[in-house]
Amino acid sequence: NLKQLSLGIIQYAQDNDMRLPDADKWVDEIMPYVKNEAVFRDPAAPDLKWGYAFNRALSGAAAAALEAPALTVVRFESSAGTKNATAAGTSFPPPGRHPRL
Repeated sequence: NLKQLSLGIIQYAQDNDMRLPDADKWVDEIMPYVKNEAVFRDPAAPDLKWGYAFNRALSGAAAAALEAPALTVVRFESSAGTKNATAAGTSFPPPGRHPRL
């Protein structure tokens, strides 16, 4: 799911002057690229329809302005459970839904 969401965000940026989606409507903006609402559901949290949030600090940011793109958290698992959830990392579900490998 995260790979498909990432590809949707990248495709959105390519069509929008290399700008990331607006945090308040990121799901709506990448849906035409993802084309499947199910990818927004975290399999580790089946009770949540919307399992991810977008990093508010990156709302509409130019991709070229990211200092370390490979290390930048764009979206993350979230306990908010709402469509277009956005946060600065404050909605991480404790202790996390996925074990570290």
